[in-house]
Amino acid sequence: MLSVYPNFTRDLLKKTLPVLVAASAMSGTCHAVVMEQQVKLEAANGSVFKEIEQAPYILTYKNKPLGRYYYQDYYYDTKDMALARLGYSYRFRIRDKGDGEIEYAVQLKREYGNTQSGSFKREEIDDVLAARIGKRISRGDWSDAFKGDGINTMKVIRKLLSDNNIDPGALAPVIYAEQTRYRYQLTENGKLHFEISLDDCTMQSIKDNKKNLHFYQVEIENKFRKDTPEYDEMRIRDLIDFFTRSYPVSLIMDSKYRSAVSALFGQI
Repeated sequence: MLSVYPNFTRDLLKKTLPVLVAASAMSGTCHAVVMEQQVKLEAANGSVFKEIEQAPYILTYKNKPLGRYYYQDYYYDTKDMALARLGYSYRFRIRDKGDGEIEYAVQLKREYGNTQSGSFKREEIDDVLAARIGKRISRGDWSDAFKGDGINTMKVIRKLLSDNNIDPGALAPVIYAEQTRYRYQLTENGKLHFEISLDDCTMQSIKDNKKNLHFYQVEIENKFRKDTPEYDEMRIRDLIDFFTRSYPVSLIMDSKYRSAVSALFGQI
């Protein structure tokens, strides 16, 4: 069972995201709005991780380790899970890179259930926070997670709440997660094509820490943007086929968060 340490601790308008992408490119601020292409595979246990770690090649890609990260995540929503019902997740993350460096970040993500069926693409916007802001949030000043005029993720979440008549004061952490992530790069002819993450994660209800869910997942994220979309899709399908044939894993469409919401709070 996890121990929680509180002291450490309707769609976006279609025109909004393109505007933010342009603003990001022009201003050079430390945030990103991306349409990520990501595949998730579920494993029954963590034994498959060792096999993947020890594979020098995955298909034709060289498998290069990047390191091990530790995450503490707090997911915000209302008591009736209004954001989850709209298809979004909002997260505050404390990231330990394993070298003593602590990083704080916020993220708003359109979840798989709110995208076209069968697509591995979804939109997200995130920001790395200044340490002073991250520390205040981790000490329990949750209201700071919805402030910050210079932080675009917070601007977008406030607009989303306003557009859907959701009081920002009604949001609070609803799920806490602890995760160990092992990261790997898949390169071919010196070019980065994909990043693989092996995730060992437990998520629990903030209100009732006896309710928790454990995940072992392999995540594949497309990092090679120069191929045609059709070629990218072919490469992704080849990787899915390889992993599901070679290891005891299965393709899933829901994120860990949506799975946890359904399991801990009922179907959304």
